Amino acid sequence: MGVEDYHVIELVGEGSFGRVYKGRRKFPGQTVVMKFIMKQGKSDNDLHSLRQEIEARYFYASLFHINGVSIN
Repeated sequence: MGVEDYHVIELVGEGSFGRVYKGRRKFPGQTVVMKFIMKQGKSDNDLHSLRQEIEARYFYASLFHINGVSIN
């Protein structure tokens, strides 16, 4: 799945690493948030920190997947 599978609807905000947009998956039409990260002008240390943040967010999100089971 790539960026071509989405429609960008509107700009939601901007941060130090890029811009955040409201978007929609072409199929099944699910509303999503899309973050476009600007790598230009960033140091290797900044890019390393950003990669670690992305990996941590993916891991955290996987813990609460819709098909997952919560254990209390």
